[in-house]
Amino acid sequence: MLRFAFIALFIHVLFLLSIFYIYFQSPILRNLPIGADYDDAPADRVVIFIADGLRAESFLEHQANRTKFLRRMIISNGAFGISHTRVPTESRPGHVALFAGLYEDPSAIFKGWKENPVEFDSVFNRSHATYSWGSPDILSVFSSKMETGTILTESYPADVEEFSQTTNTSILDLWVFDKVKQYFQKPENIELLMSKKNVILFLHLLGMDTSGHVHKPYSQLYTENLIIVDQGIEQIVHLIDQVTNHDLRTTYIFTSDHGMTDKGSHGSGHPRETETPFVAWGAGIHYWKDVWIDEPGKHVIIDEVLVPRWDINQADVTPLISALLGQAVPKNSCGKLPRQYLNATEAYVAKCMRANADQLYQQYSQYRHESSQKLFKWNISQKESDYVVIISKLRYDVEIVYRDKNFKKVIALCDALIDVTLEVIEFYQTYYKNELLFMLTLAMTGWILIVLGKLFVFEEVFPKISRKLSVAGITAMIVITGYNYFQGTPRIVTFYFLLPLFIWIPVVASSRAYIKMISLRVLGQTVVFVGFAELCVMAFFQRSVLSLFLFGNTIYLAHKLKQLSGSKLVYSLVFSNAVLAVFPILPVVEKDSNHPWLSVLGVCLWTVVNTLITINSKENIMYRCLQSIVCWGLAINLLISIYIIEKGMTLCWWNQTLSWIFFVSCLLIPFLTSTLFTVRLMAIVVNLAGPYMILSLSYEPLFYLAFCISLFYWLRAENEISTSRKQVFYMLISFFGTGNMATVSSFDPNWVRLLVTTFSPFLMTCLIVFKLLIPILVSVCILRSLQISLNVRAQTLFLLIFVICDLMCLHFFYLIKNKGSWLEIGSSISHFVIMECTTIVLILLYGGATFMTEFSLVEKISNHQGLTFGRKTNKD
Repeated sequence: MLRFAFIALFIHVLFLLSIFYIYFQSPILRNLPIGADYDDAPADRVVIFIADGLRAESFLEHQANRTKFLRRMIISNGAFGISHTRVPTESRPGHVALFAGLYEDPSAIFKGWKENPVEFDSVFNRSHATYSWGSPDILSVFSSKMETGTILTESYPADVEEFSQTTNTSILDLWVFDKVKQYFQKPENIELLMSKKNVILFLHLLGMDTSGHVHKPYSQLYTENLIIVDQGIEQIVHLIDQVTNHDLRTTYIFTSDHGMTDKGSHGSGHPRETETPFVAWGAGIHYWKDVWIDEPGKHVIIDEVLVPRWDINQADVTPLISALLGQAVPKNSCGKLPRQYLNATEAYVAKCMRANADQLYQQYSQYRHESSQKLFKWNISQKESDYVVIISKLRYDVEIVYRDKNFKKVIALCDALIDVTLEVIEFYQTYYKNELLFMLTLAMTGWILIVLGKLFVFEEVFPKISRKLSVAGITAMIVITGYNYFQGTPRIVTFYFLLPLFIWIPVVASSRAYIKMISLRVLGQTVVFVGFAELCVMAFFQRSVLSLFLFGNTIYLAHKLKQLSGSKLVYSLVFSNAVLAVFPILPVVEKDSNHPWLSVLGVCLWTVVNTLITINSKENIMYRCLQSIVCWGLAINLLISIYIIEKGMTLCWWNQTLSWIFFVSCLLIPFLTSTLFTVRLMAIVVNLAGPYMILSLSYEPLFYLAFCISLFYWLRAENEISTSRKQVFYMLISFFGTGNMATVSSFDPNWVRLLVTTFSPFLMTCLIVFKLLIPILVSVCILRSLQISLNVRAQTLFLLIFVICDLMCLHFFYLIKNKGSWLEIGSSISHFVIMECTTIVLILLYGGATFMTEFSLVEKISNHQGLTFGRKTNKD
């Protein structure tokens, strides 16, 4: 079994890593040439204001009368548009799109959103100097690997980014404005600014985002924060105009990285999240009255004036900044120059468009070069060949008309060339996707057959392989490797092409055993088995399916119990499962959920249950006293904390301290009891309720109570009908499906508000994951007690779970997304990763459950009668 476990671990790690190459390749290419800068740029410096989290709707509300300065700039000498962001609408990808022109390296989701898995080019390191002020989370994305002297960053400490209701969110923005003013009070800094061209000043204003999260975008405090931002921008603009002697060589840009919903959330693709304001004025920017571009429906009314709306994609800001400063477009940018904003000669605009097209062509050229290394040209698709012809023709036409100085036609041709090049770049980024999906599916199917062989057919997983089969396998391996070598296929792709071969050789070697087990009964069981796995998949998306699992399990157990025992247990089981089945039908507890009365009800019910169990306990006096103190102390602290938060007050330090004390105490108290089944299980259940309530916002404590009550009746029922091992195992799998209801929670800082108030991603994640694992840990403890009481092997159960998880993995493998919101991407990855790791996690939890049920800090009392967790089964 140990050998099989190691092989299973290795294969599942390979399956897990495969999604990185298939779905999450970096869009960043190495060794791309750097374009040339221009000497005749319309601006010497660009000042960029980013109001983090400001949506276009909030900016335009009441005809933009809350931003009087920005409104005046639009009407008098600027231009306005909507910047359409791409999901995920988060701070990091938004800023990467604005300043690097690429829509985030998807692999960044695995590194944490503050880190760069691969370093990328941006307008900052293309500039001669960049000065930036704001949040450390954003500035570090661009400054961590910059050369000393190229970029100046000044950020506030990360611990000032608080999410409490009493937080003055505008302080973050005022800090930025004050630091800029202080910087230009020094004459040497002014002299340095004036002595250079191609300079960027970046002000990151986080207050709007924090205000939206805490107070919501429709609140009065949000409006006040927006007014403060507008006033601060006006002061900075006047200051910079003054220190530059009004040389008319400064461009100002105001925009946002993403929007926000009315609930104060962002990340998905709702227009309120993807539409942000874009305001530009100053050097090199067209005044909208001078260039009226009439697009039907693309107008806004600002201060009773009809203003055209020049919409752009967020990544288009990058080539715009580059064109304004005369710098080369960042190498991996996929933005397209919004030429309607650029106030320059026709020749200069044509030159910028041509440079933009050339920069994208270099990306295409590198992809094309890798593809052209193939020895067997028949494998090149017709679509790929068509792209080559179209791009070559367009580039030739551009060069001809550029030499003729027909700049209008150059701009039109470059426009078409850019569109085609962007399309072909996306084609190459998913070049091996279909082939890899097929080979990994083949490998997964082979592995499932191996596990089934271990479970039902023969004991030896990898039988002796005949010489003939060995020769055939080696020959196939040489052919596949050789072909891919001459085709220039990446090594990792070749490896995954070979993986099904290694897995299917033992399956073919045992083909006779598989053939013998084929029958109508087995085929019927297979259909039922696969159908059950698909229902489990549905449960990830439709939680109400879990209610069907519960009702089906209840009907089966009730039918069996009526034949063996009285009706009392049947009624108790049916009632407890019926109550539990209500929770998957209820709305999901999301980040904005806050139902204090349900939390209070859950705390009160758990306090009553805990008190009754403690009173009836026959355990030592130390345990009972400590249990009572923690039970009532925790309840009082929770009720006070809920009251303080609901009144909008700041949580006292002693509330947080007590929460931590009770959190840790609840994890230690179960070890003060004996290891009798009932005693230890009760201690584990009631004490894990403490941390669960501390990390809850809504009906979760009520769910946990119903879940535990249903578990105990299910345990009694299984002990009653334990005449058939197969029935027991199928009921365990049915229970495993209902156990997924522990995932009613979602990730949000509000979950840990009683323990942590400052932004600490690692600690918050650990606490939330622990909360999600509590019901699963309880269920594994119950499972261990059932295994000991019925004297059955755990190995068979885990193999059965292996098969179900792998079937679900195969389904989730095709549902993984690399586009969409963080929620959509993260959920699709999480589903696959969870199922890949479920068996390993269950084994680890089983070890943890063993420790929690068997370890005791007190001596065992000899006069206790009954089964204990220290007892070993003869089949363990």
